[in-house]
Amino acid sequence: MPALPHTVGKARQYVRWLLAAWKLPSMVDTVELLASELVTNAINATGVTEIPEDANQLAGKAQPIYLCLSVRPEAVLIEVWDSSSTPPLQRAAADDEENGRGLVLVQALSKEWGCVLLPTGGKIVWCECLIEGSA
Repeated sequence: MPALPHTVGKARQYVRWLLAAWKLPSMVDTVELLASELVTNAINATGVTEIPEDANQLAGKAQPIYLCLSVRPEAVLIEVWDSSSTPPLQRAAADDEENGRGLVLVQALSKEWGCVLLPTGGKIVWCECLIEGSA
């Protein structure tokens, strides 16, 4: 997917479609939120965060990001790759800040999360969301 702001909506659609196919409708809201937070962070790390009036100026300029979801017996694994080698930093956002709460949400809603820096460049930020009823 291109690292552009509209990609977050496409990632949400993909999550809803995939979880319906996996027959995990009770997980849609949480997995959709977690995936959108990780995709947003990837866009912020490597993408275009403001769209110019002539969106055609972006053709070919956006870096790619990759979203991968996989289901295990006990959890759904969400992985997002981007080309930045800078790991994400969890921080405490001030009450009046519009950004800075994504990783706090990821930590609160997932079983665990982490970041893997790749020797070939870039990173994968991942989290696991427990399937209801599994231990």
